[in-house]
Amino acid sequence: MEKLSGKCVLLGVTGGIAAYKMASVASGLRKAGADVHVIMTENATQFITPLTFETLTNHRCVVDTFARDFQYDVHHISLAKAADLINRRAMSRSDLEKKLREKGAGEGDIRYAAEWLEAIGALNDQDFAAMLARSCAQRFYGPARFREELRRHGVDRALWEEAEELLPPEEELIESYLRAKVRTPPTDDRERKRLSDSLARRGFSWPAVRTVLRRFGADWADDP
Repeated sequence: MEKLSGKCVLLGVTGGIAAYKMASVASGLRKAGADVHVIMTENATQFITPLTFETLTNHRCVVDTFARDFQYDVHHISLAKAADLINRRAMSRSDLEKKLREKGAGEGDIRYAAEWLEAIGALNDQDFAAMLARSCAQRFYGPARFREELRRHGVDRALWEEAEELLPPEEELIESYLRAKVRTPPTDDRERKRLSDSLARRGFSWPAVRTVLRRFGADWADDP
């Protein structure tokens, strides 16, 4: 099994003769370095006990409890939906809550799922903001556009300043964009205005744009 150090795995176990085999799966995941959490249905406990998984993973095993009158705790359904969502792509807590609402989950279940995933380290807005900073840098987005993305994803403002420090220096990022995307320098005021407006829309400040364009014009002229 490939190395899974630093990965969080949510293992779902349902009723069936193969349920007992999931113990070896959980053990293998742990040996590969994964942080493993287990959710079981009530029927699965007829084949293997939650204590087995708790011993193997060092985490409490969540058990689905369906009563005969069909009144049941739906937290576990929300957990499964939430785990599926964050497995598809990175997201903030606000993103997750929005998606769960769209899928019909109640507010209590949404809060339970988000807090549980945060507790096991599978959902972390600080890590998400850092990932977003790397993504914005790769796409040549400036600080203003980065803050817009943080706002759109509902990231707490208390995390913004630390995350923004992960962006490359603004002027360096503008230069990288120009060298990668602009083949020839602007030749007149109209073209310079168009390029300046484009950089501003990417989230760069006017002082940084002006400074780099002045300096870069000379560099362009010196390029072979």
